[in-house]
Amino acid sequence: MAVSIGPHRGARGRELLVRLLSCGLCLAAIVFGLVAQSAVANAGPLNDSLLAAVNAYRASRGLATVVASPTLLAAAQFMADDIASHGPPAIPHQSSDGRTARQRMADAGYPVGEAFTSEIIAWGAPTADSAMRLWLNSAPHWAELNDGRYRAAGVGVACGGAFPCAWVVTFGTVIDQTYSLPQYHTSFYTESPFPTVAPGETAEWVIAFTNTGRSGWDLSAATGVRLGTWSPQDAPSILATSAWIAPNRPAVQTTTWVGPGQQGWFRV
Repeated sequence: MAVSIGPHRGARGRELLVRLLSCGLCLAAIVFGLVAQSAVANAGPLNDSLLAAVNAYRASRGLATVVASPTLLAAAQFMADDIASHGPPAIPHQSSDGRTARQRMADAGYPVGEAFTSEIIAWGAPTADSAMRLWLNSAPHWAELNDGRYRAAGVGVACGGAFPCAWVVTFGTVIDQTYSLPQYHTSFYTESPFPTVAPGETAEWVIAFTNTGRSGWDLSAATGVRLGTWSPQDAPSILATSAWIAPNRPAVQTTTWVGPGQQGWFRV
């Protein structure tokens, strides 16, 4: 077994590189640290089994489970497919097109500038459970799976290439997708004061989000959204105050156009 740990860097570029080789089974981990400022499509049964294994382990340790993020999923699946097609990366976590894990997450639309992120990889493991065993027997990977800061994850699995399967999990501290429409990639900005409502009365208030995606939100094309969590559905929302009436609330976009980096308002 060989282990190499790369250099630590400053707060906006700290990275930890790990590569293990053991009995033909390989895994690697990378961590990018940023000061944190502040789900969805499934690719298949193997992806589901891996996410379930990750969450079952985290729950057994008393840690928050992670919500499936479509952007982190896209980044993870790209790397899994890349390993299946081209073999393990010559440089840990660098895909055949030269991108780092962080670049793949950013290109998929994940708000890397607002989050701590990490990626763990295993290849040669035939099942999700065997991939988990590899990671849990490696101190750096164990640390990532036990990091309580993570709230979102994406999983990628590709089988039938040079190895039985390639397994990738990308983690992030920001939940970038908390409702069903994929065009809304956001971070919480502000909300109006929560109204006091007597029994039988109704009330409206507005909540604002920053567009962290790469495309604008056009009111003329907007459809109904729900400002709760999508996976698991109707879990308590981190995007609202503790006075939020319910964890999954229908909302309507009221801002005519919200470009990337701009704030848009939703009426609830």
